[in-house]
Amino acid sequence: MDERASRRPFAALLLSVTGANLGDGIMITAGALLAATLTRDPVLVAGVVTAQRLPWFLLTLVAGVIVDRADRRLLMMAGNGARAVALAALAVTVATDTASLPLLYAVAFVLGAAETVIDNASLALMPAIVPRQRYNQANGRIASAQSLFNELIGPPIGSVLFAVAAVAAFATGSVAFVLGAIVLLAVPRQPRPAAAPARFIASLGEGLRVYWSTPLLPLMSAMAGVSNLCFSAATGIMVLVAQDRLGIDGAGFGVLIAAGSVGGVLGGLCGPWFVRRIGEGPTIFIANLTPAIGFAAFVVTDSPVIAGAALALWSFAAMTGNVVVMTFRQSSVPDHLLGRVTSAYRLVAMGALPLGAIVGGALASWFGLTAPFVFGAVAMAVMAFALLPVMTTRRLRAVMTGKHRDEEDVAG
Repeated sequence: MDERASRRPFAALLLSVTGANLGDGIMITAGALLAATLTRDPVLVAGVVTAQRLPWFLLTLVAGVIVDRADRRLLMMAGNGARAVALAALAVTVATDTASLPLLYAVAFVLGAAETVIDNASLALMPAIVPRQRYNQANGRIASAQSLFNELIGPPIGSVLFAVAAVAAFATGSVAFVLGAIVLLAVPRQPRPAAAPARFIASLGEGLRVYWSTPLLPLMSAMAGVSNLCFSAATGIMVLVAQDRLGIDGAGFGVLIAAGSVGGVLGGLCGPWFVRRIGEGPTIFIANLTPAIGFAAFVVTDSPVIAGAALALWSFAAMTGNVVVMTFRQSSVPDHLLGRVTSAYRLVAMGALPLGAIVGGALASWFGLTAPFVFGAVAMAVMAFALLPVMTTRRLRAVMTGKHRDEEDVAG
């Protein structure tokens, strides 16, 4: 693919990711603050995260088959449109003082369901509009945009707007999703991926077989699942930690989340550089070990500044690791199977998110608000060292370049 010809479509894709993540970022704080006004029960507050992440467990395999059968651009547009409508409906209930926890859960579920399709489609669309030699750079920019607007810009906007007028926060999020759909008109209409088996089960089975037969990919998804479980366990009760332990108000909660995203932006921008300098294997090790330090910091501090720095460590590690993971998947899986294989990967990786929110809420109820952070610190540290001899640069690159079939000794 010509590099110059790819710039405009990729710019539109990046703007769409930006708009959608701005809406997500606003919902992170506005949804949590709304839940905290309706209940102080940690399990029920964490239920918002559970509802939003549950579709990753229930629907992600279906989303993968859909993504491999349809125009991926149109799927993204339709998904963002659905999210805009759901958030607008919530804004109406807030304005009329009829909002409730079940309704908040329902809206969060709709947002998550649409996200399973949108995120899968965007990852599958990117290789069609970006040359292979630019995968790391493009993935780094997308990861930075996700962190910048999902964590740095969106959350403070959501918390400030919620403090001024709660309805404004949800209405603004709805508009952001609309913009995320509209800018995709600048991306050329994409042909359907190569023909998949006509029957749903056969199509799904083909994707699952490739997922299981791609070396290191199932292990990589399990790694991501453990990481996401730990993150979700902590973030599900983060609003209570901010208010009850760190002593900050609603606006301060948004600033706390935003402070953490500084690390995410740096991670997305620096990720390609880290990969070039130290290789994929050490990058993954750092991406797993660094969050353990961040979790431990939350256990021993009640300082908002230190808590913000800990969040920055989490985000930096997550985005740096994501650069490796996304490029690995896009390089090792054929394009016409990318949606289904990605869905299988994300069933494990993202399916852990609702479980993590439940675990976090339960641990906080039984042992106190720091318990989920103790759990995360131990789990991430153990995983980092356990995978160190397995996720090596040599093995990862052999799979990405297709040389693993001639290097069976590497797997041994």
